[in-house]
Amino acid sequence: YAWPYFYTIKRDLPLTDVELLAVVKQLQEDDRGRDNYSSSATSSSFAVNKPVKMFAFDPNTLDEAGFVRLGLPPRTARTIINYRNKGGRFRKPDDLRKIYTLRHEDADRLVPYVRIAGMQQESSGYIAQRSEVKPLTRIDINAADAGTLEQLPGIGKVLSERIVRYREALGGFYSVQQLKEVSGINEQLFEQIRPQLMLQSGKHQQWSLAKITKEQLSQHPYCSKATAEAIIRFRQVKGVIRSVEELKTITEVSPEILARLLPYLKTDTD
Repeated sequence: YAWPYFYTIKRDLPLTDVELLAVVKQLQEDDRGRDNYSSSATSSSFAVNKPVKMFAFDPNTLDEAGFVRLGLPPRTARTIINYRNKGGRFRKPDDLRKIYTLRHEDADRLVPYVRIAGMQQESSGYIAQRSEVKPLTRIDINAADAGTLEQLPGIGKVLSERIVRYREALGGFYSVQQLKEVSGINEQLFEQIRPQLMLQSGKHQQWSLAKITKEQLSQHPYCSKATAEAIIRFRQVKGVIRSVEELKTITEVSPEILARLLPYLKTDTD
């Protein structure tokens, strides 16, 4: 009895999102054989890290070429178009994440740029609210929590939490450039988020040279055990240190390390 496989129920109600996604997933399976021939060439072309210029977009209207310009593989771009062609709609930015072939890191990168225009009333009775395109706000990297940092383009949950942990280990940032020291933030990503970063001065911690211990010093990311020992020896020989600039005379510590570390130290006269 083969007829059940070809029998189709005629329905007037629109497909639900779950049903639409199931249809799109089946289309992907059907396309797999046709894509095998060109998949290796496509994969290799996207394996090269090419600079991607991000722009605001409406996922309900952007064409396939537009998604490719945003850095998505053609297969993923086609999946989004197939989803829309079957009646699927994106009602909020995070709806992009329900596309099966969209990688988590790509979703994290795209979602902040989603600008969904007002939608017409659908047969389900749902009317989507019109979202206004708001100017990108600047974030104080010394005050922002992980949830706020996650709003930056390309900064997902993992990176935002990593930034907070590194900030706590440092005792706060004294320069936005320090974000490049966080594992996972390369030069390209930093330049992408830099316009949205700000830093209020005086928000990082400073430790007293007269009171800090060798153990406390060596716990700082910029200070090795050997550097901490050299600073403590200098303090013991010198006695009173009137300016942190005096530490630059320590020959056992490189000027580069001292330049990074000194903003976190102070004297009792500072």
